[in-house]
Amino acid sequence: MTNQNLSFLVDENIAAHSYYEGMLIHPTNPINGMAVMRSNASDLTLDIYKITLHDETTYHIERHLLNKAFKSENDVQAFLHTFSTLRESEFNAFIEANY
Repeated sequence: MTNQNLSFLVDENIAAHSYYEGMLIHPTNPINGMAVMRSNASDLTLDIYKITLHDETTYHIERHLLNKAFKSENDVQAFLHTFSTLRESEFNAFIEANY
């Protein structure tokens, strides 16, 4: 899905404690996705949220799925690389396992 006009709305409480790392949109159902936020307290901590597309242009956080701490930046980058290549079944399984 390519749409340059998409946005991601982040709750003030979440934004106060983290910053945007990226998002992964479901490969065949782009209404659903996951957002990755890094903790302000530690660059080695990621929070992953299930997001849903509202009004055709804005993704909203639906639910917190996972908080994951890593030992090094290399570990964070390895996770992000694997995460960014999830296929449809893996994407769904990740959400179900952490919902």
